[in-house]
Amino acid sequence: MTTTHSSLIHRDPEVIGGVACFFGSRLPVTALLACVDAGYAWERFVASWPWLTSAHLEAARGRCADSVRTLNSTCSDTSADWSD
Repeated sequence: MTTTHSSLIHRDPEVIGGVACFFGSRLPVTALLACVDAGYAWERFVASWPWLTSAHLEAARGRCADSVRTLNSTCSDTSADWSD
């Protein structure tokens, strides 16, 4: 079964000011990615947040990739008027 990141990640202005978190938690997506990328052991996360699965990490990486694609397409928009 494939799980999309939209079912695992949400933004709510009432939860940590709208930062993207894992659904039902206050664990920011960026915090998990930063720690995993820094080399922290996966077991350490699961010990603190037993509900975390590899699907959550995949969803976080997918969300990050989507954000980069959106940023790249916005930055490469040649029709934008950047003059002031």
